[in-house]
Amino acid sequence: MRDENRLSGLGSADSHQSTDNLKSGLSGLKTKICLIGERQVGKSALVQRYVLDQFSDEYFATLGMKVYKKLIYVFPPRSDKAIPVTMTIWDIMGDGEYGEAMKDIYLHGAAGVIAVADVTNSETVPPLIRWVNLATALLGNVPMQIVLNKWDAGEDETARHIGLSVAKSYIAPCYLTSAYRGDNVERAFGEIAHRILAQAAKAKPVSEERVMEVLIGSIGQSRTLDELSTEFGVSAPQAEPRVRDLVRNGQLKLENVDIAKDGSPVMTYVATGKLLEK
Repeated sequence: MRDENRLSGLGSADSHQSTDNLKSGLSGLKTKICLIGERQVGKSALVQRYVLDQFSDEYFATLGMKVYKKLIYVFPPRSDKAIPVTMTIWDIMGDGEYGEAMKDIYLHGAAGVIAVADVTNSETVPPLIRWVNLATALLGNVPMQIVLNKWDAGEDETARHIGLSVAKSYIAPCYLTSAYRGDNVERAFGEIAHRILAQAAKAKPVSEERVMEVLIGSIGQSRTLDELSTEFGVSAPQAEPRVRDLVRNGQLKLENVDIAKDGSPVMTYVATGKLLEK
């Protein structure tokens, strides 16, 4: 993935489009991503670090919402040609009552969601459940990431534990980030762009026959998403929606959700054998 900073900066509310414009071809993508979470968890700092490569330790409450724009180049699944992806990233004031009142405007048309909490403050993590439920009810099964921010200031074990529980409940990857140092900021935003692109591209579907073969042959064995995608014969972003469906159907179990030492997500799955039941 190559980054292009020429178009970094403030975007307008009418600049977002859904992924529908890609269903007939892959010349480019304009997509909307929403940040959700409580006040003072660093949502604005994260998006400013990603879009502008800037950080300020002064806290200014986001009044209403801000919309940022960033152009990146992403390689679609199994393609050697990168396409431009214009991301409009919406940052909302972290207030639950305001979020309820503006939910249709703020979340409407979003193709992905990044849910943010403060890893040093466990009280900011449980409210993510309300935010994620709200987003899921309005948007359905769009790509979602859980981000535990302010990693540079340490970790509260309770915050980490609850954050991982939320991630497991929603079958979402969980990152540790630092807007101050830049840790995993590029990765969290970039990987959700890859996931959105894979869905928008209507890439090669996973063969149901192949899914059956893989699940029968790996009952009780742990697999990462990368390992499952290799066995399915598609890329990880292509396999990811199917894997989530298999978890919801009980054919795969999300065995473990954790965070690696570098703050990147770790998720392992195990086949349950449900497909063999009469």
